[in-house]
Amino acid sequence: MTVQILPKQPVFCSKQIVRMLVVSSDTYPATRVDVTVLFGEQLAARGHKIDWILQSERHCEKSFVTEWGGGRVWVGATDLGDSLFHRIRKHVLGILHDLTLFSRLRTGDYELIEVKDKFISGLFAALAARWYGKRFVYWLSYPFPEEYLFRSRDPAERYARLYRVRGLVFGYILYKWLLPRADHVFVQSEQMRRDVAAKGISIEKMTAVPMGIPAALLWGVVARAAAVGWWVGQNRPVGGVRPQQPGPLTTGNRTDGRPVPDLFLVGMPTTDEFQHQF
Repeated sequence: MTVQILPKQPVFCSKQIVRMLVVSSDTYPATRVDVTVLFGEQLAARGHKIDWILQSERHCEKSFVTEWGGGRVWVGATDLGDSLFHRIRKHVLGILHDLTLFSRLRTGDYELIEVKDKFISGLFAALAARWYGKRFVYWLSYPFPEEYLFRSRDPAERYARLYRVRGLVFGYILYKWLLPRADHVFVQSEQMRRDVAAKGISIEKMTAVPMGIPAALLWGVVARAAAVGWWVGQNRPVGGVRPQQPGPLTTGNRTDGRPVPDLFLVGMPTTDEFQHQF
């Protein structure tokens, strides 16, 4: 087989509309806000075209294709069994499904491929990106290799040896192969950005994207809380009833005039002793 390595396409940020393929550890249907809102709603609403390769969350014997977030999702089969055999089979099914990224990149008009929290499949994506001249972006939402090593030291952990192997192997793949070869890396926080940089990854090519919540959900909670008299103003709680002259609930205003909460408490006791201690 002859492999032709194509030149990379221009940096995607220079284009108004980006077409990308995302291979993620999230299952379908996705539930995390960073996927459902950031990608499925906000980026899609701006015209970006995003296709996904995901594994099914529910029982699924055969892969299928569906539409979501303005793009297509290739959903892979899974194994929901609890035994070690079934867990390994689930991972094998996921890797085999992720291998379809080669055909997707070859036939699809994508500027880049992004991998979220995957390691073996991340190697495939990095290789495919080089072969087909695409940008390769990695999204690390959590330090999973360190988490696996931490769990391996728990005496009560059923699969401690397996977690140790995963932590060592995935850590090597992540910090020695994937991140050094990524055109850009997204991490979860500025602290995580510094931690990853300490592993030898260029801090200039990393961007911190903290987890958030949907604005509509936030304002829905605030509205319901206000209806029952829970306010926070001037760094002091007031429970049970609204004060006659409540302090300011906010430290600033949005451009649309809606307040920005400074602090909001849910389920706080209304006793004077508690409020005094607070």
